[in-house]
Amino acid sequence: MVAAAEVLREEIEDGNWLTNLKSLQISCSKVTDFGITCLKELWNWLLLIIKLLFLEILYTFKSVSGLQKLSILNLEGCPVTASCLDSLSVLASLLYLNLSRCNFFDDGCERFSKLGNLKILNLGFNDISDSSLIHLKGLTNLESLNLDSCRIGDDGLVHLSGLQRLKCLELSDTKVGSNGLHYLSGLVNLESINLLFTGVTDGGLRKLSGLSSLKSLNLDSRQITDARLATLTSMTVWSAYFSSLNGPFSSLT
Repeated sequence: MVAAAEVLREEIEDGNWLTNLKSLQISCSKVTDFGITCLKELWNWLLLIIKLLFLEILYTFKSVSGLQKLSILNLEGCPVTASCLDSLSVLASLLYLNLSRCNFFDDGCERFSKLGNLKILNLGFNDISDSSLIHLKGLTNLESLNLDSCRIGDDGLVHLSGLQRLKCLELSDTKVGSNGLHYLSGLVNLESINLLFTGVTDGGLRKLSGLSSLKSLNLDSRQITDARLATLTSMTVWSAYFSSLNGPFSSLT
């Protein structure tokens, strides 16, 4: 590993061609922090994907934080800590950030508020709660937000009410119910909402009736009755999907 890192360092210092690199994916490798430190010289990077690495992620982030032009960062499955999030907060050019399945908590989530240029943020399958969402309310450029399987409930949705550019919202397998959906009623650009395996019932559908841009709506059929399906006919929903534990989902178009 040390020898490989030295080769990379020599290429940067002597070869010069790597300084134009804009995309790199490192998956399931045994690259260590020593190798990652070489990346600080690659100022023009736009895309960096680090997945399932065998390294101490904290020190890696201290190196990655020097990539000021980085716009796409995929860290799905990496062990992220509050200190890691602190290092990430200086990447002001980020447009896409995937932190799905990174096993982090509410601590450190206040750093998201510094990433004001983000358009796509994936926080799915992490142990974060409503208290983390307050730090997202200033991310007014967000177009896609994934909170799949997080400890998010109705109270947290109030912090999303100002995200007027949001087009895609993933709330599957959360604690969201019908009461919180009125906070989403003003998100007129929403095109897709996933509410599978949530507590949304008939009353919740009525609160979404004003979302004229909605094209895809995923619901849990165990919570919705035939009587309320009429609500969908008054919405310009291109497709609605219903899932239950009793069989595969069906669609209504």
